[in-house]
Amino acid sequence: MQHERDMEAIQNKMRSRKEIKVEAAKAANPAHHERVYDNPLVQCAKCLGFGHTKAVCGEKTATCSYCADKTHEWEKCPRRKQNEEPKCKNCWENGIKTEANHEAFSNKCKVRQKWDEIARSRIAYC
Repeated sequence: MQHERDMEAIQNKMRSRKEIKVEAAKAANPAHHERVYDNPLVQCAKCLGFGHTKAVCGEKTATCSYCADKTHEWEKCPRRKQNEEPKCKNCWENGIKTEANHEAFSNKCKVRQKWDEIARSRIAYC
């Protein structure tokens, strides 16, 4: 009997893979709430590239997600602190320089949107 329940649990787990969940999230500022979508897209917090995480990134230095500079990270970005326009590393490197006025993790990013589309198309829902 226990074996049958275990096998059923394993089959259900294999079938469901990773579904998209919508949950409310509290930001650092309690007055600011937003919806968070469980997304299959993986973006590195170190080099800002796609398909891998910071833990396995091959880059030696981190890139600022606000201005694409390799001399500092987001927390210490002088451009961000002076409210200057951001510069997306991924759009800039992919020749979309006229539309690079957003941060690298922004949903406005055309490169991120393309990678998101690819990531979502590879999820098998049963």
